[in-house]
Amino acid sequence: MATVRFETPSKKNRCKLDCHVVLLNNINFSAALEKKSAKGNELFERVCDKLRIPSKEREYFGLQFTDRADGDFNWLDLYKEIRSQLPKPYNFQFAVRIFPTGDYSKLSFETQYQVRFQVKNHLLRGKFVCQVKEHADLDGVFAQAMLGDFQHSVHTKGYLEDLLGPFFAPPNGINSETEVNVSQYELSVANNHRSCRGMSVEKANLAYLELAQKLAFFGTVFHPGATDVTGKSVLLALDSQGVLIYECDETQKPGEVINRFPWQDIVSFVSRKRKFYILAYSVKRKEGGSFSFRFHGHYAHRGADRVCEDAIKWQSFCFKPEKLDCRSKSLVEVHITEHLMGNQEIGHHLQRFGAVGKKRPTTSFKKFKSLIRKKFPRSFKSGKLNTDTAPNSDGASSTANPNATFESSITPREG
Repeated sequence: MATVRFETPSKKNRCKLDCHVVLLNNINFSAALEKKSAKGNELFERVCDKLRIPSKEREYFGLQFTDRADGDFNWLDLYKEIRSQLPKPYNFQFAVRIFPTGDYSKLSFETQYQVRFQVKNHLLRGKFVCQVKEHADLDGVFAQAMLGDFQHSVHTKGYLEDLLGPFFAPPNGINSETEVNVSQYELSVANNHRSCRGMSVEKANLAYLELAQKLAFFGTVFHPGATDVTGKSVLLALDSQGVLIYECDETQKPGEVINRFPWQDIVSFVSRKRKFYILAYSVKRKEGGSFSFRFHGHYAHRGADRVCEDAIKWQSFCFKPEKLDCRSKSLVEVHITEHLMGNQEIGHHLQRFGAVGKKRPTTSFKKFKSLIRKKFPRSFKSGKLNTDTAPNSDGASSTANPNATFESSITPREG
């Protein structure tokens, strides 16, 4: 009778951490990390090496994974072990975390290529809502970048769907507010593709990104599901200028801006249970306070944690003061951070003064604010302000955005 032998994996293979990453062009990338204790940065660097993204431009990107509790996306913390952040299997999505601003021609071709696919992904998922003509213009340039010059013998009727596959889809109710005739739309895109004849892939990439920059809310990240202290539904948004608070309806569509917090005026972010707090202070206008927003649902605390982590990342990226005031550095890096984070690894949170958030700190938020109050100038301890204020990250040398408003509709409130 024949016997069947099962080969056990070697000790060397048992020690590896198998990770799988879906790239922005829908290609799968697999990596076997040498140590099971590998941190997120090791996997991230491997992916960027594979895509040949320059080191100085890798800060625009990140790795996402699906939170199995609520189905939303979390960003992989590059400074923590991968195993501590999610269970097996270790599946990730490579994505743009912060869209570059300014002149895209100064970026490498590899970065432009990845951002182009991210924009396309956002269009398909309805994260960008635009007019049909704008959508057709983008699709025409995208076809030129992917397929080259239009050829009558090859690019016949239906070629866009056949050759581009999932990267071509006419506008629908998700990403357009206008009904579209599919045949007319395909003809319009084909005409735009034909008009791009002679355009190289590099030029098509750049043209696509220049068109995308004109879209509403380009480069803005939204965090839905929150209310202000009055119970009014709001939409939290992050962009290169700061944190914006939008009015919204049941569909979470952004309306008017009711409050804005420039990065240079934000002292800190904190998430505690269901609430997300912004501590802001404008030196120029001599006012500020703590602003709280409550998330709702069974996993509301996860929503608060996500926006806190995202805001810390955005602030450290968008606001890099040239000079750090000694008193401000003492305030946060030495004093408060030790109380909030204890002996945990916090170096990556302190890329700059303002990035001192911690998910659900062990100490009470009231104690956190009292620690800030002890550092106030004497003139602000007298009770002239009705809000719990805190000094700005730049000290007296900083200039607040004159357009910034701490609206009275969002009243400071303790946690």
